[in-house]
Amino acid sequence: MRGFIIFAGAFVLACGAALGQASGQGQDSDITFEVASVRPSPHSSSGDQAITGGPGTANPGRITFTSCPLQLLLMNAYGVPANRLDRLVGPAWLRTETFDIVAKVPAGTTPDQVPIMIQNLLMDRFKLAVHHEGKEAEGYALVVAKNGPYAKLKERAGSPERDGFPKIPAGVYQAYLVKPDKSAARLAARQSTMAQIAKLFGAPVGGVDVEDKTGLPGTYDVTLYFNPGGTIEDPSGNFKAMLERELGLKIEKAKVQTDVVVIDHIEKVPTEN
Repeated sequence: MRGFIIFAGAFVLACGAALGQASGQGQDSDITFEVASVRPSPHSSSGDQAITGGPGTANPGRITFTSCPLQLLLMNAYGVPANRLDRLVGPAWLRTETFDIVAKVPAGTTPDQVPIMIQNLLMDRFKLAVHHEGKEAEGYALVVAKNGPYAKLKERAGSPERDGFPKIPAGVYQAYLVKPDKSAARLAARQSTMAQIAKLFGAPVGGVDVEDKTGLPGTYDVTLYFNPGGTIEDPSGNFKAMLERELGLKIEKAKVQTDVVVIDHIEKVPTEN
């Protein structure tokens, strides 16, 4: 996917724990990295931060976190968007304590499992404990348009390889790509529920919260091409128009339930490798 601006992958769009679920309990505790090296970063928090590798990339067996603040690790672990940091409540030093982490990923790991692995790594090495709080907020809902939905969403969605856009890598189920000159964009989802698709549809209009209120059950393959730009209130692109024309769906204002991750405990210094 070199040359494209990528806004999705194995992390934020892949999602964290369910609303209200206590961290560190239940059947997810055995979803872990095979081994991980965790070291304080020699760089400051303003250094070059990067997360590379993992399922769906050219190096699926290893994920490398370079100069990553604990805040960024927590965001990826629990699906907290960069423009919604009010949904991650914890000490201020989470933004400044940075680490270099190299983790070996078990064969067959899916992108959906990576955030759980990060959660378990943080609990094991940093003694993380969290709880979740539900909060009602202003947001948006994905609903069925007047003449929709179109019965054949998969067929109407088009080919994921059209107009020079690359194939979605195996193991990646949602992706948002924009051409470097921002002349075109593609949203694609495979085997995804409408709730997952609704979250993805918030990306091209400023990263707003979009909750599924379509009432459509099951899973879908959806691909949508459009001209990117603007926000949901002041769109300079044609995302909303294409969404309604091609899929028979639309986004409208609504009250939505959001998840706030509250850090109850976390250590500044990780346990030894």
